[in-house]
Amino acid sequence: MYKHPRLTSVKIKGYRPFRDFVAPLSPLEVIVGSNGSGKSCLFEFLKFLRDGMQGDIPSEIIPGSIGQQIFHIPGPKKFAWDLEIDLADGVPVRYQGELTGPRIRHEVSTERVESATEGVRPFLFLDRRGNQGFIHQPAGEVHAEIQQEMVSRRDRLALGTIADPRMKILLQLGDYIRSWRFYSTFNIATDKIRKPVLVEPEPWLDEDGGNLSAVLHYLMTEHPELFDQLQLHLRGQIRGFQSLTVKARSAPGEVMTFWREQGCDRELSLADLSDGSLRLICWFRPLPAPQPALSDLYRRTRTGPSSPDLSSSSCLLR
Repeated sequence: MYKHPRLTSVKIKGYRPFRDFVAPLSPLEVIVGSNGSGKSCLFEFLKFLRDGMQGDIPSEIIPGSIGQQIFHIPGPKKFAWDLEIDLADGVPVRYQGELTGPRIRHEVSTERVESATEGVRPFLFLDRRGNQGFIHQPAGEVHAEIQQEMVSRRDRLALGTIADPRMKILLQLGDYIRSWRFYSTFNIATDKIRKPVLVEPEPWLDEDGGNLSAVLHYLMTEHPELFDQLQLHLRGQIRGFQSLTVKARSAPGEVMTFWREQGCDRELSLADLSDGSLRLICWFRPLPAPQPALSDLYRRTRTGPSSPDLSSSSCLLR
C-alpha cells in the first residue's frame, strides 16, 4: 500500500470532451496529447472537485466557463465522477458523484463514498441522493459504529461539509482532496516572486508561486539536504548557475532569494531573473519534498518553432 494518500484512478462521464473517460494513475503521470484532446479539461475537473470541498458550486459550475459547453455533446446535461483513492492508513475508497444541469439550476444529485478493498464487501461511508442521505463510520477502538442522517444543500458537495471528528475516513478523504495544488506555467505571478515575502511555517508553494522565497527559506533552514538537491537540479538545467541562498530583508519576518552564477561578480536577486528562470525554479520545487502528502498537478504547453505540435501536461500525484 502506498505510504501517503494517492489518487489511483479517475473516471469521468459526460464532462466536456469526456463521454466516458477512464484512467488508472501511478504516483507520477505524464499526459501528452494534441491541442483539444482534453488535457486541460482533466485538470479543470479535478480542480472543480477540490474547490467543491471548500465552498458552494458557483452558478456557472466551472469558474470562468460562461459561454462554454461543459456537458458532453451529444448527451444529457449532467456529468459524473468515480475516483479511487488510497488513504494514508491503508484504506482504499471510492468517491462517486453526479451533478445535473443546466447552469444556475444545477444540483448535486448523488454522492457516495465506499470502501474499495478488493474481494471485500464495500462499506458505505456516505450515501446522498438529492439533498438527503446519511454518513457512516465503522466501530473503532474508542467508539461504537456511528450512522447519522444528513441534509446537504444541492449546490454543495456533502463530503466538503463533514466536520464530525468521529467520521475519520470522510474527514481524511475531504482533507486530501482539499489539499490538491494546481500549477500552470502560464499563471506564475512573477511580480510577486520578485518581491520579499513573509516567512511561513512549513509552507507549500502557492498556486501562483508568489511565496517561492518562503518555501525556499523553509527548505534551506529545515531541510538543507533537500535544498541541495534542488540546487543540483538547477545546475543540470541552467548553464552557469552556481547556488541559491535566502536572506532576511529589512522588514521583520521577510526573506528574499538570491542567486549566484558564473561570470557575475555579485549576487542576483529573483528580481533580476528572467520569467523563464523563475518558472523553472517553481517547476523544480516539488522534486525535493520533505512531506510528500499533497498532490501537485502541473500543466504546461510546448509551443514555438523548435517544439513539436503537441501540448504536454504532467501531474505529480504524491
